[in-house]
Amino acid sequence: KRYHAAVARPNVVYGQLPLRASDIPGLIAQANTRPPDPLAVDLVYAEVESNALSILKHNLPYLEAKDEAFRAEWLSLAKSMFGNLLLDELTKSVQQADLTPKPGIFAGRFYEDVCVDVEGTLVDKNGKLQPEVVNLVIQLAETYPITLWTGGNVANAERQIRELGISRKITAKQLMRGATVSMVIDDMPQAEFDSEYGVLYTHYKRI
Repeated sequence: KRYHAAVARPNVVYGQLPLRASDIPGLIAQANTRPPDPLAVDLVYAEVESNALSILKHNLPYLEAKDEAFRAEWLSLAKSMFGNLLLDELTKSVQQADLTPKPGIFAGRFYEDVCVDVEGTLVDKNGKLQPEVVNLVIQLAETYPITLWTGGNVANAERQIRELGISRKITAKQLMRGATVSMVIDDMPQAEFDSEYGVLYTHYKRI
């Protein structure tokens, strides 16, 4: 978060050492044309707490496709909330649980960001990048700051995208409740996204 906040500022550039004098003009041009990214700065000051119920709901469709470790983590979290029930009972409890909307700490703010979902959107259920989404994000990044986000476990999603060579900033959808962004790119139906996360946007693109 500190790195993304630093390079989000218009007077900061990043170059890998050793730098040659001929590298400097290109770095300065890059800094001057980069979209401003105040959300990257704001995230440094945010105390992010995972919403356990939201994570359980988000990860429920992926239980069969993921490995044993993923399922064990889901079961452990579900049992901590609903008790030592059978899988079918836990699944039903999670499905029926009500997510009470609560304003996020950024509620009422507008960010120019294009916010891209990770699981099922940028990355398919087999853990592979979806080229058409990657290409779209690359195009949009010329004009807008890009934020990756997830309704699940942020640490797990961050580890996944780093292993795939992606270094964009990432946050929780729940944290952005009540804020407005330029665009949302997601695999969820638009009405379902609106109901579950309460993030406002100018454009919504479903993948």
